Amino acid sequence: MTAFDIELSRAVGADAQLDAWIEHTRGLAREVASAPVPDASARRLVTTLLALALQGSLLVRHAPHAVADACCGTRLSGDAFGGALVRAPALTALAAPARSVR
Repeated sequence: MTAFDIELSRAVGADAQLDAWIEHTRGLAREVASAPVPDASARRLVTTLLALALQGSLLVRHAPHAVADACCGTRLSGDAFGGALVRAPALTALAAPARSVR
């Protein structure tokens, strides 16, 4: 888990929603790992949350701001799980690179 934690730490400070998600997920991972016999569904949930944290970490460091912001805003904010479509202005910004390729 150390290498994974280092990878997540590289993005800390880039997005407040991602920071909160990482901290919450780290806490859940510690809880599940310390259980005498971790529940299978808890392990799956933590794995999914860690995957979303890694996705956010990679996006805030390597993707255009609009893409990273949309991911963190819809997949990692509050009780969001899996995400929802963002409002139209953000979608316009996300589509701009695709329009310039034509």
